[in-house]
Amino acid sequence: MKTAHIDKDNGLTGSQSKHRYTVPIIRCGQPEDKAVYRRMLLALEAASQVTIVCGAGISTSAGIPDFRSADGLYSRARSEMRGELRGSEMFDAQVFRDPQKLIAYGRAMGRLRTTSRNATPTPCHDYIATLHGLGRLLRCYTQNIDGLQTRGRPHLAEVVLELHGNIQRLRCNRCSQSPDECEQELDNSLIVDGYVHCNKCQQRGKAGSNGNWDLRPIPPGLLLPQVLHNEGSWEPQSNGMSLDELERADGLASLLLVVGTSIKTDGAARLVKSLAKRVHAGGGVVVYIDRAPLPDRKWGDFFDLQLQTEIDSWARDASGCLNALDERGDVKKAVTQVLQALRDRDIKQPRKSNTSLSSITSFPAACDSHLVSVTPTPSKTTDLIILVCHSGAAPFLARAVAIQLIGLGRTCGWKCHGYIVVLSGSEDDLRSVPAQKNYYLIVVHISDYLFRLRGPWRPIEPGQRVQELLQKLVCAMRALSQQGNGRLLLLICAEDELLDRDDTAHLQELFEQQSTFDSMITSLNMSHFKIHGWARFALDVALSRSQTHSDLVSHIAARWMDNIELYETADLVLFSRAQRATMFLASCFVDRPLGKPLPRIDTTCPCQPDTLTTNEKQWQVHHNAVNGCAARDVRMMAQCSACQQSWSLATTHLLGTVLCVGGNFCLRLELDRESGWV
Repeated sequence: MKTAHIDKDNGLTGSQSKHRYTVPIIRCGQPEDKAVYRRMLLALEAASQVTIVCGAGISTSAGIPDFRSADGLYSRARSEMRGELRGSEMFDAQVFRDPQKLIAYGRAMGRLRTTSRNATPTPCHDYIATLHGLGRLLRCYTQNIDGLQTRGRPHLAEVVLELHGNIQRLRCNRCSQSPDECEQELDNSLIVDGYVHCNKCQQRGKAGSNGNWDLRPIPPGLLLPQVLHNEGSWEPQSNGMSLDELERADGLASLLLVVGTSIKTDGAARLVKSLAKRVHAGGGVVVYIDRAPLPDRKWGDFFDLQLQTEIDSWARDASGCLNALDERGDVKKAVTQVLQALRDRDIKQPRKSNTSLSSITSFPAACDSHLVSVTPTPSKTTDLIILVCHSGAAPFLARAVAIQLIGLGRTCGWKCHGYIVVLSGSEDDLRSVPAQKNYYLIVVHISDYLFRLRGPWRPIEPGQRVQELLQKLVCAMRALSQQGNGRLLLLICAEDELLDRDDTAHLQELFEQQSTFDSMITSLNMSHFKIHGWARFALDVALSRSQTHSDLVSHIAARWMDNIELYETADLVLFSRAQRATMFLASCFVDRPLGKPLPRIDTTCPCQPDTLTTNEKQWQVHHNAVNGCAARDVRMMAQCSACQQSWSLATTHLLGTVLCVGGNFCLRLELDRESGWV
C-alpha cells in the first residue's frame, strides 16, 4: 500500500516525486490492504453527488472485449480479419473509402453488435443504476458503445452520456433514416456480407408511383453503426446542454469516479482532467478504479486515490455499502481520515508476518449532553464495559454506536468504558482493555451484512455467518468475560441462516457449549439500523438483568416491544444456555394481519361509496388476540369501512404464541430441533 501525505490544513496530497505526485494505491487483492479497502468503501459512500467516467473495463466480464488489452478488439482484428483491417483502423473514417476494408469493418461490427445484444449488464452497470435510483448520480460519461448501461433502463438515458455513440443504433449514410428490419437479420447480413443496403433508400423512387409524380431513384446507402470515428465530427449533448455546460454542472459532484478506462484517448483525458479540476475546486475527491494502476505518473495531479481491483468485485462491495446509513457526510474528510489512520498505523504499528490486524480505540470521558434515555437508574454505580466490534469495514458506524451507548449509559448512572475492536478472533484483540472486576459486559458486533440493507439479496460471505462470528467473539472475549457480573452479546448479522432449522439448531448447540456470554440476541428482518433504538435496548436489558432474575424471554420481549424504534424496524432471535432459541416477530394485526398487508380494498370490495358523504374506503381489522394465546386461535376479520362487508382471515396456519406489551403485539416462536420453529 502506497500512502499519501496528509496536509493538516489542505487534506489530501500525494507522495511527491521529482516532477509529479504519486497517487496512493489500495491493492484490494493484498491481505494487508483488506481492512483499509473496506474503510475506504464506506468513506466514498459518504458522497451525496457522484459523477462517473467509465470505459470498456466495466463490460469485459459480460464478454464484450475492450480495445487495447492482449485479448482486446484491436488484437482480435489481426487474426479475425486476416490482414484486411488493422486494429488501429477499426474506427478510422478512411475504411469507408476502401471496399475491402469496409466489408471487414462491417463484419466486425456485426459480430460486436451480436455480442453486445446477448450480453448481460455487469455489477458495475447495476451499481451505476442504483446510484441513479437513489438520486445521487449527477451523470455517467461512458466511452462504451455497447449500450449496456441503458438497455432495459430507459430512465437512465437522461443521465448517461454515450461519448462515442451506440453500436446498436444503425443509420443510413445517405438518407439518415434508421431501419425497421429485425436487428438479428441485419446483423446476420453484416456478418456474412460485410454491409447492408438501406431499404428505405431503395423504396424512395417508388413512393409516388400511384400518384401524379415520381421521385428520381437514387443509389441506396449503407446502414452504419452510430459510433464516433477519428475523423468524424461529434459534439455530445444531453438535455440540450453542450459538453462544456455539462462539465460545469457535473463538476459540482463531491466524488468523481473514473472506472475501467486507461484514459489514453485525447478526448477522455481532456474530459477527466476538466472534471477533476472542477471537483477538486469544490472540495471533492477523485478516485481511479481499475485492474491495472494508472498508466502515467502525470495523473498524480488529478487523482486522490486509486483502487487496484477487479471491477465487478468492487462494484458488488460498493453496492452493498449504499444506503447503509441515511445521512451523508464530507467525503473528502472521510477519505483523508482513512489515509491518515493508515499512515499513522504504518508508522506506529508496522505489520508483522502471519499476524492479523486489530485495533482498539478508547473513548474520552465526555459524553453528548443531548442523549437521553427512559432506562431507570441503577441502584448502585456499576462499571459497564462496551465493546463495539466490526471486521474493519465499519469504523465510523462502530464509533457512532459506541458514542450512543456511552452517552445513554452515563445519563443512567453507569461508569462506562467504551472500545472499538477490529475482530480477528484472537484474545490479542483485547490486549489494550485494562483488567477490571465487578462489571457488566455489552458486546455489539456489526457484521458486513448491515451494509446490504435495502439492496438485492446476496449469499453470505465467508467469515460473516452467525456461527463463525460467534466462535470469533467467544475466543476474543473469553478472558475478559470471566470477571464480569453479566455478559450480553448483540449480533447485527446476516439473517437467512436463522430461519433454517438445522443452522439454528447448530448455532444453539454452539452457544450452549460456550461460557463467555449469558445470552445472545441477533437481528432478523431488519429494515433500518436505528442506532439509538439498539443502544437503548442493550442498556435496558443490561440494567434489568443486573438487578432481577425474571423470566429472560418475557423480559427481552418487553424491552423490545416497548422500544418503538427497534420494534418497528427489526425482529429478534434470542439464544441462551438455559432456554431454547426464541424468535420474536413483530405482528401489527391492524396494519399487517397475518404478517403481510391486506390486498387493495378497491380490488376486493366492489362497493362504490358516495364520495360526497363518505371518506375513501379502507380496511378495518378486528381481532381477539390477547397476551399468551396461541396464534392459531386468534380470530381476525377485515371489514370495509364503507359498506361494512366483512371477510374472515384464516389463522390456523400461524405458529407461536401471542405476546402483548403496551398495545404492541408479537409472535413468540421457539426452536424445536426436530420440527423447527414452533
